[in-house]
Amino acid sequence: MQNTNIYGDKLISLTAGHGVDVASQRADWMDLDACEQITRLCQSIKSQSIESQSDEILSLNNRAAPASSSVKTEVFALDIGCGFGGQVFRMAQAGAHSVGIDNADFNADQRMAEAARTITNGSVGFHQQNLMLLPLVGKTICKTHFDVVICQRVIHYLKYNLSEKALSRIRDVLKPGGFLYLSASGLGSELANEYSAANLPVRDRFAELGQAMAIRHQILQPVCLYRLEELEALVRSAGFVVSRSEVSAFGNIKVAARKT
Repeated sequence: MQNTNIYGDKLISLTAGHGVDVASQRADWMDLDACEQITRLCQSIKSQSIESQSDEILSLNNRAAPASSSVKTEVFALDIGCGFGGQVFRMAQAGAHSVGIDNADFNADQRMAEAARTITNGSVGFHQQNLMLLPLVGKTICKTHFDVVICQRVIHYLKYNLSEKALSRIRDVLKPGGFLYLSASGLGSELANEYSAANLPVRDRFAELGQAMAIRHQILQPVCLYRLEELEALVRSAGFVVSRSEVSAFGNIKVAARKT
């Protein structure tokens, strides 16, 4: 099977020309950092739970009514554009109730069966839906619900004005202080070869890739390729504080941020 990039990713295509499913093949620093945040949150919850139980025991020993516990007991994570669910599984294994949404139907029943065999910590769920339906996830309104949201290799399929709306919706589903991991195809990558919109302002930049790049990467839909400062500005304008950003070795743009 042909490699599509410097990382050796195989041509495992997503539907409707939306690129290659990377998350099922490898985890980058954003995937891993999201899982580390989940692990830390789970550990913090466990520590708070132990302290709360100790306080309740002391209250009972002192013949006082136990204080009501305000300790949260679960961590929730969302993968937008989850593809075949590689990152959904990783975040569940880190301890989260992990949900993936995608425009395409990648056989949710089969993936749930796989999760039942392999996931020992958290749980998983999958819904076929567009991210613009947020804060609706499946049949549930999920405002300020998620601790971690990851959205890799998706936002560039939207025109810039729609990306602004999408970031606002993503912010709505995150808890205060929640973590966002966002990536987009970069204007400095090989994808920009023969990209007709390369010299346009980001608000107007939306076009199909050159034929060779489109076929090689199976990106057959129009895209908005980003510079680092443009994706950072998009994230900040939605009310996030950027904690880390970089251009990958391939030339894609990656931004990690927190909801203020």
